[in-house]
Amino acid sequence: MSKAEAFKKAYAAIIDYAGENYMAKSENWCVVHATKYLPSRNKDGTMYIPSTAMATNFEVPRNTVHTTFNHVVRGHMMGNWDDSPIVILTPYTDIVKANGNPAQVSGVDTYWSVNPNTGLVLSDKTFVIQPSNDVLYSINEHGATYKRDNFTEEEIQTILSMLNPEELETYNKYKNGDLKDYEIEHEFYGDERVKKMYESAKDKKAFLRGLFEESRFDILSHFLRDAVVRMSMEKMGFRESDKLSDGSSANTAIAETAVNMGLHATASNKGHSGSLYAEMENFWGYAKTCFDGGFDKYGILKAPDCEELIVFMAKHIKYNPVMCEIIKNLIENKPLDFMKLYEKFFMSSIKSSKFWIESGIRQKTEDLKYVDTYPIPEEVKQKQKAEIKQRIQEYKKELAYFESIKQIADYDPYLAETLKKNATILSSTYETWRKKLPEHDWYQSFMNNIRQMYNSVSVQNVMDNER
Repeated sequence: MSKAEAFKKAYAAIIDYAGENYMAKSENWCVVHATKYLPSRNKDGTMYIPSTAMATNFEVPRNTVHTTFNHVVRGHMMGNWDDSPIVILTPYTDIVKANGNPAQVSGVDTYWSVNPNTGLVLSDKTFVIQPSNDVLYSINEHGATYKRDNFTEEEIQTILSMLNPEELETYNKYKNGDLKDYEIEHEFYGDERVKKMYESAKDKKAFLRGLFEESRFDILSHFLRDAVVRMSMEKMGFRESDKLSDGSSANTAIAETAVNMGLHATASNKGHSGSLYAEMENFWGYAKTCFDGGFDKYGILKAPDCEELIVFMAKHIKYNPVMCEIIKNLIENKPLDFMKLYEKFFMSSIKSSKFWIESGIRQKTEDLKYVDTYPIPEEVKQKQKAEIKQRIQEYKKELAYFESIKQIADYDPYLAETLKKNATILSSTYETWRKKLPEHDWYQSFMNNIRQMYNSVSVQNVMDNER
């Protein structure tokens, strides 16, 4: 039996996908992380997944590592991981033993705030799936491989026979260069060079076949990667789930189990985007926009002259809290401590969180008053009252927790340490730029302009306005 035939037979033998009853048990959770990089190793030999902060030497202060349960992350508006060649599988229980509980649980986005010195530590039960063109696929005790290219004709035909109709249609479209005009326009969007090459080609279908050859083989390798992931998961004693999505019953079951375990959880895929971790990343984004310009041609670091610099600052002072602080700092003529800015913005976020919790308490208290007026049986009223009282107590407990937070380290020491390392970079970069400003012959004119700008714009508290 050839390797291609063995692959098809092995894949066909896999048991059914896992449903909500299976995913409701935490011992069945397999943590999955798709990436472009192999795990790193700490000095003690343990493997770990670094945070983005660690991987960028803290130029980007993202200290969370994100995973899914029992399936490879699917593409969405925030990113696509189809081209991530490496997939890491490890038991949830082992991850918790080595790293503690995650910051939040969701079947489609469970993330840990990691120690910036050790990353997300992996156990010796971790399975690493990675490309290798030696054979179509292989699965051993601690990992697996699969082909990314160099497929034989038999291997190609085997995989094609296993694709769903939509994938097969796309493959054949790339193979034959048979794209519709609007599809061609979409593919060439923003790349005038390739568009002109296509327009001048005598055999346009041949041009398209060559252009999309890699895309065609990406379909094969992507299917093979996910198939090997599924087979590897089964070898580890887990089942893959194809039912996990935003708000699905399986994801709801995971969230309910996590909450019963005392963990923060959501059935949504947007847990991180509404978190304090995301808030701090957003604030860093304000700083980066000030430095690099964002969608503008220049930021403060590379503005070529006084006029460009003033125009850029005037545009951003009204909504960018970091720009407001920079202009204030220039007027005061002293170094700017970005860690203090992080702390200030963080406590503004805490203040906002407390406001919404207090609003929830008031609303539930009002709801409690009106239950007796409802034309429903007494036992139903009592049940509703009990549920409302329980929610009020949960709100009060949450409020007490936020009241206890006076600085970032009270919330998460790892986040505080990561932001401190990033703030050191920001403060140093800014100070180098600030010290050179007086060397310009337009310095005094510039300072007069920003003083007028600062006094003319309503900047009582840009930090709070952003809340």
